[in-house]
Amino acid sequence: MLGKSYMRASHNLFLKKNISLNSPTADLGSGEKNDYKKFIFMNKSFVENFDLYKIKKITKIINLEKKFFLKKKYKNILLFNVLEHVENKDTLIQSINNNLKKNGKLELFVPFMYRYHGDPKDFYRFTHTFLKNFLKKKWL
Repeated sequence: MLGKSYMRASHNLFLKKNISLNSPTADLGSGEKNDYKKFIFMNKSFVENFDLYKIKKITKIINLEKKFFLKKKYKNILLFNVLEHVENKDTLIQSINNNLKKNGKLELFVPFMYRYHGDPKDFYRFTHTFLKNFLKKKWL
């Protein structure tokens, strides 16, 4: 965790302790250079990276602002520190739901007490209460 902010280090420690994925996973808005992958994947070949920008050869381009269909459905979808950058959050959650396998799992993290950080934009700061209610409504 050397050189990481307190927030990033605590996030990585939480992941290491609580999340272990060993099946096909779509990492939305991830690019390729996220250090959390070493904590949650037993085999990194399970993860496919999707981002607005092609960072490396293996990153697939996706616009999370518009309805999307991935080539296959996934057992897991990660959305770490991305939802606050998507203005059309309803469309994104609907698309995620459509791309998850039955009984699939969405792992979602959002910053709460963090400065504005446009990448490319920064729209929201969600509370856990909002997310719980919002996801309940969208998942029905």
